[in-house]
Amino acid sequence: MQNVTDSWKAVQLNTIVPISYIEISYQAGNIEAQESASANIEAGGETPYSDISQVIDLIGTPNNWAMLEHNSWLLDGNSAIIPGSLEDKALGYVSSVLSNSNALFDVVPTIKLTFPALITQGSEGVTIVWSSAYNELARSFRITTYNDSELVSQITVTDNDQITSAVDFPINNYNKIIFEVLEWSLPNRRCRIDEILLGVNKVFGKSSLMGYEHEISSDPLSAILPKNTIIFKISNVDGYWNPENPQGAAQYLGERQKIIVKYGYKIGASIEWIQAGTFWLSEWYTPQNGITAQFTARDMSEFMSAKYTGRTTGTLYEIAYDAFLQADLPLNEEGNPRYEIDSSLNSISVANVTELPDHTIAEVLQMCANAACCVMLLKRDGQYAITQLSYVLSDYVINRFNSWEDAEIELSKELKSVNVNSGMGSSQNSTTGEIQTAENPLIQNASVANSVAVWIKDILKNRKTVSGEYRSDPRLDVLDYISLNNKYSSDSTVLITSIKYTYNGSFKGVYEGRILS
Repeated sequence: MQNVTDSWKAVQLNTIVPISYIEISYQAGNIEAQESASANIEAGGETPYSDISQVIDLIGTPNNWAMLEHNSWLLDGNSAIIPGSLEDKALGYVSSVLSNSNALFDVVPTIKLTFPALITQGSEGVTIVWSSAYNELARSFRITTYNDSELVSQITVTDNDQITSAVDFPINNYNKIIFEVLEWSLPNRRCRIDEILLGVNKVFGKSSLMGYEHEISSDPLSAILPKNTIIFKISNVDGYWNPENPQGAAQYLGERQKIIVKYGYKIGASIEWIQAGTFWLSEWYTPQNGITAQFTARDMSEFMSAKYTGRTTGTLYEIAYDAFLQADLPLNEEGNPRYEIDSSLNSISVANVTELPDHTIAEVLQMCANAACCVMLLKRDGQYAITQLSYVLSDYVINRFNSWEDAEIELSKELKSVNVNSGMGSSQNSTTGEIQTAENPLIQNASVANSVAVWIKDILKNRKTVSGEYRSDPRLDVLDYISLNNKYSSDSTVLITSIKYTYNGSFKGVYEGRILS
């Protein structure tokens, strides 16, 4: 469940909710070029606490450190002392030289990006995030691309007034880019750069969208992989996204470009936003005779289709760690890994699981979660989590007020028992019904097998599954535990297993879940 204010919750009780919003932020850049770039300082130097590698790794916003040249003192409560160890801190580039009294640099801070091969896939532009922590920027700067020693293209930007400078500067056929900072926004300041993106960040709001869907699913038994997908359509009347248009944007599209989505409501005089998810571009489609361009973006499961090559002996935690490490998932905005592993996986050990290399990275993670009685969850910040399922009842209610119809309830066959690994473990539920089987090579002893059997039984023993349509509050997530009220019941508790949000000026939802009580 996404955290929201009481005001957000209150407006959902109104017959007519306030104006709602969607914002899709799309990093249209050359991912492969970004990942292969190496950076160094040619002039201007850098301070001991500078880290130029974080600029191209897109680590995120540096802290507001106390600096003498900024007159930022510790006693004002807005700054912090630079720690003795800077490991895992977002620092970005900080020049050793200061601008002079005219805000110019006597020694021009110069950053050079080099690439191991010629970059032939173009980027629509270049985006530079200057000093967001200090609200400072370069007034004037120059970007030059080279193919070895041959100058390919160059642009000089003057009178810049944006912390984030999106430079309309299509680049291709280069293996070196040089950035020169000519003038800073203030005198006697260091040059600071948070990020350099080989691409541009496009933002689509509700007025740009001609269709939007968001589907999420997750299995409480980790029997299937979680999924998180969005499909959105935008206007293509001018042919900007047509792949045959040599001046269009289609030439800059590529898989694994990051897309961040957020949802909002206007509450009072401002918009309250929540995360909808972090996705990676997967597919795009532009009909030659149509007026829209359609994009599909998915979760990080696309990164985990290779065969597992990690250890086959150790704790479940170690095996899951190896699997995530092999997947090489992109770091989050703070520069940290995009995964969390529950400490309970440390308590289960396995030996010589020869079957693991026959499975994909995703399947191995799924089996680790299942063997530890955990769920595999995709969080909206793009984080994978192997965690224990929470049965804490939320304050979210689906009732006849916000539903288009009464929920449909389906009865499954009665569960007789659960059998794990051909009798290694079992749990009895009733004298008649179906036997649920589970096979997992990471379950190697009766104690673990019996625990898994009881866990599966407790989730499946209630035979009712439920589905319906409703006027959705998009803070609801899969595996949330909510209340469901319908014609005959006012106290059903439901574990949500899938949601589909659609947006056409307002949010509408379709949900599925399992009634647990």
